[in-house]
Amino acid sequence: MVSLKNGWLDNAGPMRLRHRRPSAKENFWFFLDASRSTGMNRFLNVARDVLAGVSSHKKAGRSHLIVLVAGEIRWVARNASPKAFLNALEQLREASGKSLIVEAIARLHRGRLRNGSSPKDRVVILSDGLASPAPGEKPSETLIRLRHMLRRLTRPGAPCAWLHPAAERGLKRWIPELLRGLPVARFEISGHPAKGASL
Repeated sequence: MVSLKNGWLDNAGPMRLRHRRPSAKENFWFFLDASRSTGMNRFLNVARDVLAGVSSHKKAGRSHLIVLVAGEIRWVARNASPKAFLNALEQLREASGKSLIVEAIARLHRGRLRNGSSPKDRVVILSDGLASPAPGEKPSETLIRLRHMLRRLTRPGAPCAWLHPAAERGLKRWIPELLRGLPVARFEISGHPAKGASL
């Protein structure tokens, strides 16, 4: 504003706001993977219960939910009140489509930056972590790509948690390897979450 008043920005061309001022409210950023991965239909019901529980305990905060379903990544709740957030959750009934997890987390990250990331932010990822590889990509390369995106997501310092279903025998090392060395708390959930559980 001082620059504008003093004419320092005259003829500077078009300007646009890059980032908003950090919000004073608690913001909860959720990514829910409702793709067609193994066991995700069972996991979806449990994940919805977990998210509903978090929302009901955090009445003062605002919730943002991005969902991967039917091969599409879309925001189903942005800056939502607890009631609006619960209504959005009720629309999620079936898991389907490709596991575009890297792309979904990238969109979540951009949403946080546009909103103005804050130390009060909380980030929760609910997924089995089995990202669909890019064409010609090896599983090890997919892992590296996903780790790189998670590193960017956690760089602002907001607490981040990853909730995932119990892995099959051959996949038990995937999530631990994915999150190794990253500031992400990992929780395995199966069945219905215990009452009073919080993130």
